[in-house]
Amino acid sequence: MRLDAAFSASRFQRSGYDAVRAAFASQRCVLLDGRAAIATAEDIPARHRRYVAAGCDVLSTGAWEPAPAARQTAEPHWMEVARRGVRLAREAITEAGREGEVAVAFVLDAGIVNPDGPETVELLSRALAYERPDLILIEGLTVVRAPIYSIVDGLRSAGFPVWLSFRRCPEGLCGTYGQHWGGPDGDEFGRAARRFEQIGVDALLVNGIPADHVDGMVPFLRDYTDLPLGVAPTADVGPDDFARLAKQWRGEGAQLVGGAGRDPARARGGDP
Repeated sequence: MRLDAAFSASRFQRSGYDAVRAAFASQRCVLLDGRAAIATAEDIPARHRRYVAAGCDVLSTGAWEPAPAARQTAEPHWMEVARRGVRLAREAITEAGREGEVAVAFVLDAGIVNPDGPETVELLSRALAYERPDLILIEGLTVVRAPIYSIVDGLRSAGFPVWLSFRRCPEGLCGTYGQHWGGPDGDEFGRAARRFEQIGVDALLVNGIPADHVDGMVPFLRDYTDLPLGVAPTADVGPDDFARLAKQWRGEGAQLVGGAGRDPARARGGDP
């Protein structure tokens, strides 16, 4: 079967993303997993199983997953790692009997937003033709760079729903420890959110920032876009406090709620 035919056929197969769309339509909150740094590849299946059992609607995976210990003598190609990540998430969903209920998100880092990004998207589409995630999430974005629009277009042409996630707070660009770069540029970012909706992005989130910096972002973005909006701050508070804050964000209109681990390479300072 030709690659484009395989993509077209897969669009008519029921997937966990149908359940996500139904949740959006009914205004039910979509629960994201809490991806964080893990020690070994052997931890990955257990992590997925815990989140499926806890009732999450979306599992995340990506080419950042570590290789199994037995294979660390030879670095696997990133395409192989990507396919394996999707497969492990699917297996956890199947084991729990939740096929058609839980979506698999393949996560791309903001680094894909570069002049070579569209070529990487094409390679990724080929790599995932038969181990296909339900959506692509590009996370850790900061400033809005021009290549993002062509990258989104390429992913959507390949049949992937696309979510975008930014490190933003009401003060503007925000780091994982609450660092701020530059002043507020609210209207500019709001207009970008509107354009994302126009080009077919399915959801917009803020992620990877402290929980106490999230307040106000969902109402702000709602003035510019009708997209489903979500929050996935760093896990820097305890479970009870996070549950309380999640209810608060939900009250502000968040339709997706999850958590995120800190990126040690970007944790303390640095240019966005």
